Amino acid sequence: MVTRSEHFPYNLPVYSSNDLISWKFENYVFQSRNSPTWVEEKKVGNDNRLIGVYAPEIRQINKDSFNVYFHGRLKDAEGFGLYAIGVATAATPTGPYVDLGKPLYAPDTSYVEFPNVVLEGMLFFLFRR
Repeated sequence: MVTRSEHFPYNLPVYSSNDLISWKFENYVFQSRNSPTWVEEKKVGNDNRLIGVYAPEIRQINKDSFNVYFHGRLKDAEGFGLYAIGVATAATPTGPYVDLGKPLYAPDTSYVEFPNVVLEGMLFFLFRR
């Protein structure tokens, strides 16, 4: 499982569980060394924290490839800002993850409803205008 967190210097903590009752922290999708450069950051104390990175969804692509889809607020966006869909990849579900380096998709909208839905083997992105 991957979840959102704005209370840590790194974002999107990854947890694992064998019984869905007890959870173990494994890693962060993004740490300072691999944070997406296109997502807005904010300085909090001595840490840079990603702003507006949320709604993560992890998908196994094949035997040795996992993607975390998320949306993040674009750097230098005016006002409320625009959000884009991003993706980070790893060989295992616990990482380490590498961001694509740019938004996977940046719709002309301020909010991505849900990163992805799989329907009949095809991946769809949903957003509202």
